[in-house]
Amino acid sequence: MKSFFVSTILVLTFCVGTFTQTSETSPCPTISVMGPAGIPSPDEAITFTLSLSKETEKFNLKYNWTISGGEIIEGQGTQIIKILEPKIFTGESFRATVEVIGLPKECGTVTASETLAIDICNLKRQVDEFSIPASQIDKARLDNLLIEIHNNPLAVAYILEKFERKTSQNVVERKIQKITDYLIKEKGIEKDRFVISTAISDENLTQYFIVPPGASPPEIENNN
Repeated sequence: MKSFFVSTILVLTFCVGTFTQTSETSPCPTISVMGPAGIPSPDEAITFTLSLSKETEKFNLKYNWTISGGEIIEGQGTQIIKILEPKIFTGESFRATVEVIGLPKECGTVTASETLAIDICNLKRQVDEFSIPASQIDKARLDNLLIEIHNNPLAVAYILEKFERKTSQNVVERKIQKITDYLIKEKGIEKDRFVISTAISDENLTQYFIVPPGASPPEIENNN
């Protein structure tokens, strides 16, 4: 009886020791991806960072990032990337995923992701601002606005025209008609792809905005 008891203790001790050693020497890491703390502004670079546990320090690792939209502008192949947001906003979440390459085969495919919720309500984007005489339109700048419209097929262009107080209503109406005719008749833009708003101001001022679906349109105020 005594010898059986001692033998059992020895077997248990051996098993526990073996488990502890295997757990401590496992080469497979714990990984995670961290994104920005807040909601980024349009055209602001977004940083995603990969965090690795110490088990990976002895390996020569490579990192392959993929994103659900936008463009990686810095850091592909490293633990930190910077991206620009996609130009087309649909209200969906934005995801960055990294695959860690170079770990032992028993680890399998090791990936981690981070999802960034995009608040589209504040993502209207001003693309131009300039001042010309009230009776004129700038076709070159309108052509640049057309590029933005084509690059953002779900968005609407907002054209804000501010006129000096002395400007007659006929001049205002003629300018709006010139813009409309140029966009629709000459360039073939659908009328639901742009909105023109007018206001009275201290100076003539034109502003162009691109507004994605669901986002708040720009506000225009009269300076009476």
